[in-house]
Amino acid sequence: MSTSPLKLALAAAFVLALTFTFSCSGDDSSNTPTPPRKEKISGVSQKGPFNAATVKIYRLDASKKKIGDSVEVKTDGEGKFEIEIEEAQYISIEVTGDYANEAKGGQSEIPITLYAVADVSNKDNANVNINVFTHLEYERVLESTKAFDVAKREAQNKVLGALGMGEINVNSEALSLFGSGQDNAKLLTASVLLQANRETGAVSNLLRKIKDDGDFKNELLEGAEWVKTHISTVEQNIKNLNPNAQVPSVNDINNIVAGINGSSSSGGSSSSSEPLSCTGLPSRWIMNIPIDLPTLLCSNGSSASDVTWRSTLNWSNPELGTYDVGVAANCGNNVSLTASCGTLSVLPPGSLTCDIQSQLNTVCPGVTQNYWKTAIKWNTAPPTGPESTTQDACYYITSFTSLNRADSYIVNGKSYKDYKTQADIDDDVGKLDGGYYIYITAGNYIWLSIEGAVLGTKPACAN
Repeated sequence: MSTSPLKLALAAAFVLALTFTFSCSGDDSSNTPTPPRKEKISGVSQKGPFNAATVKIYRLDASKKKIGDSVEVKTDGEGKFEIEIEEAQYISIEVTGDYANEAKGGQSEIPITLYAVADVSNKDNANVNINVFTHLEYERVLESTKAFDVAKREAQNKVLGALGMGEINVNSEALSLFGSGQDNAKLLTASVLLQANRETGAVSNLLRKIKDDGDFKNELLEGAEWVKTHISTVEQNIKNLNPNAQVPSVNDINNIVAGINGSSSSGGSSSSSEPLSCTGLPSRWIMNIPIDLPTLLCSNGSSASDVTWRSTLNWSNPELGTYDVGVAANCGNNVSLTASCGTLSVLPPGSLTCDIQSQLNTVCPGVTQNYWKTAIKWNTAPPTGPESTTQDACYYITSFTSLNRADSYIVNGKSYKDYKTQADIDDDVGKLDGGYYIYITAGNYIWLSIEGAVLGTKPACAN
């Protein structure tokens, strides 16, 4: 049976209609908006570690202006956070809350806010930490008209220079208080110095002064002195937060003090006319007591590297003698620089005069344990019978008739046992600072019979 022309025309029209319908349907699906690309931002917020603090993250455009509203997340007890945001070129982060006081222990008295800004372009997962370095460079970066990476590097160098710390090899948002390596150690040292014995409000004020290029040098130096005289307490507090932390040493603090003294209050370049200088070597010391290395300062603001000490002196166990001490080191691109540190005379224990006692920072003569500072009891009368104590003790008296202890004890740097009179001590080692430093070890039953003891006052030169 043949098909009429009318039926063929109707069939063709039906096929054309279906084709048009499906074509339009396909066009509609292609116009459906694509969901914005997400990226994960994670990090750790630290003055000391923040605890359950609020983190706000803003996306920034190419001119470093905020885009839209912030996203928020809470930190855990160690200051860590993680959140997804819409893809961005740059981000601004702020954290507000209480933190663990890494210097004095305990928690901050009031909340504090720290800031960070970072380039997170072309990253599915970006790690951005918040710390005192990121906080101090934050406004400098946002206010700069230079390219982001240039502004970031300049701001970072200016902040580190103001704090007497030379340079670091990574962006500050990559640092962590408890990370390994020299750069992370600088962050921990800076956080401790800025905190010292200050209340939280004073810390915020000091951070503001540094950000505003104010006069803060004396406050930093005061903080350094407090940390040096309380280093054992600081060490214990830091270890309580993280047993693997790189606790700053007195020598680290001395290096920073030299850097601060060699910088303007706004973090300018060193005022030293020498490309490499060496300071802090004492003129006299006592044998067998370790000596802190002198402080090296580069006039270009960099940290001394490839250091070679030019002396036969054994720093950890100095022997009797006189030593001329020199040093060779590199300062950035300036290599093979040399400097003289001075002359050091190493003397026997009986030569512990006031100036050396002062340099030893009230060490009990003849005692080199790391915890000797906690043993000082200058203005306390020594026990005259059984006493239970959990730590060693160092006493100072101006005169006595006799000493007697079955176990050993140390007088003016020399170990004794059993019965001794003042005349015995005078004939053997003599007085130090006009009296006698007596050191006894801890135990369940400390017994030390001291007849006729006259309690002395800590000598002024033994601060």
